[in-house]
Amino acid sequence: MKKIQLIFCLLFLTGICYAQSPQKIENDVLFGNGCYYFQVVPNPKELKGVLVLVPGYLENPLSVSAQSTILQEAAKNNLAVMMVNLSKNNEEFPIDQPSLTKLGAMIKHFYTHQNLPTATKLFIGGFSIGGTCALKFYAEKHKEFKIVKVFAIDPPLDMVRLRKSMLKGRERDFVTKLDVLNTQHKPAEQSLKELSVYNPDHTTLEMLPDYTSTALRTL
Repeated sequence: MKKIQLIFCLLFLTGICYAQSPQKIENDVLFGNGCYYFQVVPNPKELKGVLVLVPGYLENPLSVSAQSTILQEAAKNNLAVMMVNLSKNNEEFPIDQPSLTKLGAMIKHFYTHQNLPTATKLFIGGFSIGGTCALKFYAEKHKEFKIVKVFAIDPPLDMVRLRKSMLKGRERDFVTKLDVLNTQHKPAEQSLKELSVYNPDHTTLEMLPDYTSTALRTL
C-alpha cells in the first residue's frame, strides 16, 4: 500500500512540474493600465524561438489555447509563448499604430527579461481581429524583429468592407470601435482604407510587405 502511495505521489509531482501555468506579466508604465501578457517559458536555455498569440475581440488571452494543444506543441518544439492583451478587457480593435507599438514593447520586454538575443526567431499569429493585428505588425515591424512565420485565422483585411457589413447586421455598436481609431480626423473611409491590411481601392503592390523570407498562412 505504501509503495502504491509513493508511486501516486511521484506521478502527482511530475504532473505539477510539466503542467506549467502561464505567468501574467504587467507593466502599467510600458503597456498601459489593463494591458499585459501571459508567458510560458518551457526551458529558457534551449529556446528555439518565441510564439506570440493575439486573441480575438473581447477574448481573454488564455482563450487561444482553450480548445487546442498549441501550448503543448510549442513546448515540444522549445518555443516560448506570449499571449497578449493590448487593451483593457480587450475591448478595442488592436490595429492602430498605438496597439502595434504596444505589442512591440511587450515583445522587447519579454526578450530583455529572458536574456534572448534579438536574432531569436519570432513567430506571430492571431485570431479574427487578432489575426489582422498580427499581419499589420509584420507589415510595420518585419525590419525590426526577426519574424519568420505569420499566421492569421479568419482575419478581416478590409476595414471599409468590415464596417459596411457591421452596419447591415446586428453589430452596429462595433462600428464605433473602428470610428474611434480615426484619431487624425480624416474622412472616415480614407482612415479605414489606411487601417486595412488590404483594400482594393487603396493598397498597391508596392505598399505590401516583402514575404519572400517569411512563411505566411491565412485561414
